[in-house]
Amino acid sequence: MINSIKMKRIPPYLFSDLDRIKKTYKGTLLDFGVGDPIDPPPETLLNQLKNLVNESQIHTYPNYDGEVYLKDIIIEWYNERFDVRLERDEIAILIGSKEGISHFIWAFTEKNDKCGYVDPSYPVYLNNLLMTQAKPYPIKLVPEKEFLFNIENIPEIKYLILNYPSNPTGGVADYDFYERLVNWAIKNDTFLVNDNCYSEIYTDLKPPSILSVKNAKKVAIEFHSFSKMLNITGWRLGFVVGNKNVINEFITFKKNIDSGPFKLLQMAISKVFLNIINDFTLSMRKKYIERGKKLTRFINKIGLNSKLPKGTFYIWTNVNKDDRLFVKELIEKWGILATPGQGFGKYGKDFIRFSLTVDDNTIESLSERLK
Repeated sequence: MINSIKMKRIPPYLFSDLDRIKKTYKGTLLDFGVGDPIDPPPETLLNQLKNLVNESQIHTYPNYDGEVYLKDIIIEWYNERFDVRLERDEIAILIGSKEGISHFIWAFTEKNDKCGYVDPSYPVYLNNLLMTQAKPYPIKLVPEKEFLFNIENIPEIKYLILNYPSNPTGGVADYDFYERLVNWAIKNDTFLVNDNCYSEIYTDLKPPSILSVKNAKKVAIEFHSFSKMLNITGWRLGFVVGNKNVINEFITFKKNIDSGPFKLLQMAISKVFLNIINDFTLSMRKKYIERGKKLTRFINKIGLNSKLPKGTFYIWTNVNKDDRLFVKELIEKWGILATPGQGFGKYGKDFIRFSLTVDDNTIESLSERLK
C-alpha cells in the first residue's frame, strides 16, 4: 500500500461533498450549490469549433506558454477593457485558472513560507498551500467593509492570494483599494496574486484589474478565465498576465507538468472573442440580475436578509446560526441545496452561498417549496 502524507493535510474538497449529498438524496433536489453556468456558450463560438475541428494543425502539441494568436486577443481585450497594456511575454495560457493558481502555489512556495490568502475564498487556495507545507495566513474579508480586507493589518508574508470580484462573497475591489494595496506591496516586498475570473459578472460598476494601477506589474500577476465569461467551464481554458519574470518562471515550471490547452479551443476563441464578448456578457449579466432579484425575494421570506452581489453570480447571506446546520435544514425541510460558508474558510461561518447558475424553473420551484 502506498500512502501520501501531504494528502492527509487537506480537508475533503467542498464540492465533492456536495456531489455526495446530491447522489444520496432521495427525491428532486434543487441545486444552488456549485457555480457551473447552465446557459449555453455563444453559438458563434460553437460554430467555430465545428469549422476548425478538421484542421490538421489543430491536433498537435500547443506552445507551452500558449498560442500567439490568443495572446494577441488578450492584449487587445485587456487594453480595451481594463486600460492595461500587455506584451506577449507577460501572458501565459492555462488549462483553466484553477490549474494555474494551483501550479503557481507549487512553483513559488517553499516549506514553511508564510503566505496569505483571503478568507472566505475558493478552497483551492488554502488546500494547495497546505499541500506545499506552507504556513497559510487567512486575511479576513470584512462584511462591514463590503468584504474588502484591512490592508494595514496584513503581517509579513511572501505573497497574498486575493480574489475580486469575490467568490463567495460577491464583494468588488475598486481602483483606490487596488492602488493602496499595490503601494503597500511595493513597500513591504510582498507579491500579489489576483484571481479576476469573475470580472465580467457584475451588477453595476465594472470591476477593474489590479494591473491598471501604476507599477502594479512590479509586484503582481492576475489570473483570468474564459469559463465564466463564455459559459464554458468544462473546456478548461484560462490565462495569467502580469510580471514577466514571474510568468517566465511559471512557464518553466509548467513545461514539466503539462503541455498546455487544446489548440482547437485556443483558436476558436481567438477568432470570435472580441466580436462577441461585450454583447454576450451583457446578456448574461441581465439574466443573473433577474435571477438574483427573484431568489433574494424568495429566500428572504424565510427570515434571511440577502441582497444582490456587486459581482459574481452568487448570493452570500448571513443566516445568524451555524451554516452547516442551516444547509442541512434546507435539504431536509425543503429539498434545497446551498453551500455552507465554512467550506470557504473559517470566516465564512454563519453564512451560506446560493449560486445563480440555474434555470428560471429551479428558482420558481424554490418559491413553491418555501411557501
